[in-house]
Amino acid sequence: MKIAAGHAPMLHPEKLQGGAGTLKLAELMDPAMLRGAGRRVALLTIPSGCSIGEHQHTGECEGFYVLQGEGVYTDNEETYSITPGDFVLCRDGERHAVRNEQEQDLELFILILNTVLPNG
Repeated sequence: MKIAAGHAPMLHPEKLQGGAGTLKLAELMDPAMLRGAGRRVALLTIPSGCSIGEHQHTGECEGFYVLQGEGVYTDNEETYSITPGDFVLCRDGERHAVRNEQEQDLELFILILNTVLPNG
């Protein structure tokens, strides 16, 4: 299966999880295509000055792979910078947030996967 460039539905969430600004989210797969394994495979762009607010994942985990830019990532009680090539994981029950304090857009490949699969 191929999803051609430019054919992914583009969303523009505002103040995601209580964060700042408007983000760009290209949904690469419809959740139904994941067959219960998760709810999101996407490219996320966080413009300068924007953020995803701190939130907790329950019954799922979320991973970010940094494609471009630099961000400030909060991982439970720890905060550190993330740069291209970094991968961060928020496990089930943990909290995280990310913000872009730089001029360049922060681009992330994101996966949100269930930690308990349906029927087993």
